[in-house]
This record gives sequence, C-alpha cells and structure tokens, in this order.
Amino acid sequence: MCPATRWTLGFNTFWWEGLDKAKTLHACISSVVEAGYDAIEFKVDSFGPHPAKKAIVRASRAARDAGLIVSNLVILRPLAQPGKAEPSVSEVAEAIRICAAAEIGALNFSSGAPAGVPASTPDEWWNPATRPDPAAWDALIGSLEALTKVADAEGVDLALEAVVGQLVCDFGSTMELLARCDHPRMKLTFDPSHYVLAGQDVGVAIRRFGPRIRHVHLKDAVGRAGAFGKDFIFPVLGEGSTDWAVFFAALRDIGYAGVLSVEFESFRFMDLVWHGDPVPAQKLSKQAADALMGRYGNEGSNT
Repeated sequence: MCPATRWTLGFNTFWWEGLDKAKTLHACISSVVEAGYDAIEFKVDSFGPHPAKKAIVRASRAARDAGLIVSNLVILRPLAQPGKAEPSVSEVAEAIRICAAAEIGALNFSSGAPAGVPASTPDEWWNPATRPDPAAWDALIGSLEALTKVADAEGVDLALEAVVGQLVCDFGSTMELLARCDHPRMKLTFDPSHYVLAGQDVGVAIRRFGPRIRHVHLKDAVGRAGAFGKDFIFPVLGEGSTDWAVFFAALRDIGYAGVLSVEFESFRFMDLVWHGDPVPAQKLSKQAADALMGRYGNEGSNT
C-alpha cells in the first residue's frame, strides 16, 4: 500500500459576519467542527467595522477550545496604492499585533490592486489603455519594509497571497516581490487558482517558492484573468482547471506540513442557491476536498 499523507484541512470563514458576537461565533465554530475540519481561518473584517483585539483573541481561544487549529488571520488592504498605502499599513500593523495577542502565527494579506494610470495618448498606441501606476511597486515595498519590522517584533509571519487583478498576481510578480523584500518574515500564501488563471504551472511555482510557502488555500478556477463571471469563476473544488495531481505532488516534494484552507468563492452559486448561508458551503467543500486528497494527495496516488 502507498503511504497516506495526513493533510490538515481548514476552512476560511469570511462568509460569517458579526463574529464579535458570542452567539454567532459559537455557531461558526460549531459548524466548522461538525463539518469535520481540523482548522479555521478568520478574517479581520468578519469582526465588525472596527474589530477589537479582544474579540479576535476570544475567537481564537474558543476555536482552540473546540479542538481547531487557528491557521491564520486575513486582512485585505491596498498596500500597493499610492495615497492609500499609509493608512493601510497602520491597519495591517494592528492586525499583526492582534495575531501575536491571539497566538496566531501568520497574517494572510495581499498587495491590493494598484491604481491605474490614464489611458495612453494616440501616439502611444502600444501601451495598454490602463496599466499599473509606476509608483505601485515603491508603495508596496515601502509598506512591507514597515510591516516586516512589526512582524519581527511580534513574532508573526507575513503570508502574502498573489491575487488575480492585483499588483502581485502570478509567478513573475511574486518572484519580484521576494527579490525586493527578502526578509525572513516575508512568506507566501499559495492559492493555485490565481496561477491557473495566469496560465502557469502550479507545480513549478510551488517547488520554486519552497519553504517560503507559509499557508495554502484550496480553491479551483476556470478561465483566464479578466472580469469575474465573464472571463473566469472560482467553481466548486474539482470542477475547475487546477491539476490537483501536480499540486499535491509538489506540496509533498517541498515537505509542506501546514494547513490547506478551503476558500469557497463561488459567489453567484452562494447567492442564488444558498442565499449566503456558509454552512452548506462548508459541507460541500469538505466532501470535495476529501475526495481530491484521497485521489491525489497520497504518495504514489494517481497522477
């Protein structure tokens, strides 16, 4: 028999609102446990418009008491957008401190979409109609220089995720990020869906990033980078274009032993079919993830 890999499966609970309320928090954690997950991933904005450190610390403690690993905390702010980067740094820095207080080892975030520059003049027809602000990279690196100092002081890893449509969105832009911010606390969240939309080999990316990968999202994709719903969607796990055999083989090759956290982002399906209820999304995602891990996740499995 082929040896089985024991993957640790989590769920991103961003669909839950009002987690600063005890009743809602209990319902959220209970549903994740009942669905059979090992871990939970919280998002700062699920704790209200002005999330308090005490609420997230309380949530982290409650999740652990229920037997769950708290894999990370998520905050999404425009760190690469000149004019918005400075206040964003303050909010992300506070999220780092919250992680430390809540004993959460990693903060998941993204670069944010860069501001576009005006359309090109007729004599510059070769330039795209909109393109990133040239100052976006400087804004992002300046943000990260400030945030890595806070992360180092608090003992928290920064796990930046490449996201379609943002400044850091694929293999090349992630490599540029790592070249320009080579700090021990600067890690990555690897989400295969965004590399699929960029037409890139997830196995090559995983092996190249190696120990830089601090956290992994399980999310499928079909289409190409562009407008959501027109050019691409994030379907139910297993229904997209991700090569799961390559994905799991690469994670085994680099010795990844962290959490695989499901992100359910079939937004239209969630709205029309489940009316925003995250519980069936958790159950369906667990069934799909178990099937994928069973078929492709073990050494010597079908490739």
